[in-house]
Amino acid sequence: VQVNDLYQEAKIGLLEALYTYRESKVVGLAHYVKICVQSHIGDSLRKCSTKSYRLLDTRLSLDMDIADDGSLTFMDLVECGNLEFNPHYQASKQEQINILKGRLSVLSTLENEVYHLWNKGYSYKEIAAKTSFNVKKIDNVIQKIKRVALKS
Repeated sequence: VQVNDLYQEAKIGLLEALYTYRESKVVGLAHYVKICVQSHIGDSLRKCSTKSYRLLDTRLSLDMDIADDGSLTFMDLVECGNLEFNPHYQASKQEQINILKGRLSVLSTLENEVYHLWNKGYSYKEIAAKTSFNVKKIDNVIQKIKRVALKS
């Protein structure tokens, strides 16, 4: 436990005492403050002695310098450029997928079939062969899908 942590707990105890103190009780303010502050500090010390706290307390800050000149931190070592691990990217991606699904919900059965084949990477010629339509018809359908998907 660090002194700053105990100091913060004492301040919280003081604030609690000031907000909950009632003159109608037969206890003086100074005594009440002392009891609240000691209680908060005692609770903090008890929490710090548990096994679960020791697991948390053995952590290292990601902002901690690991180079003598302060040019390298732990965050520099664990930072990952893979967007699949970025929660902000994942949330934005899911939001865009939901918007696209909403826009594409108006497609006809043929347009839906062409979209799914095109999305899987089939060429216009392969899609035409699978759907029994000519390549120009498939091109027109895909152009319509693009217009629907990009509308504002």
